[in-house]
Amino acid sequence: MSGFGFPKQTQSQQVGRSGEAYIEHFVVSELGWVYRSVHRESDFGIDGFVEVVTNGYVTGRELAVQIKCGDSYVSKTTDGGIRYKGSNQHLKRLSEN
Repeated sequence: MSGFGFPKQTQSQQVGRSGEAYIEHFVVSELGWVYRSVHRESDFGIDGFVEVVTNGYVTGRELAVQIKCGDSYVSKTTDGGIRYKGSNQHLKRLSEN
């Protein structure tokens, strides 16, 4: 199909959306917490927020998350999973920005 002038989704965009879908599923199904995605036009490094739920109660405690997906982000696999070595600039708390 020639696309008929429609925008084309890049492989990178597809991988990114796949990674976010996986994280959302994990947070909701495995942890029982709340995941809130940030709209693409408002994404300035934060892809979503994870809100902690304890014993069924939403606690008001949130984590801002930046989701990385794809082979280029995997630096080492271990018995415990995958290790991602990011830079220190990505470890700041929201209140510090």
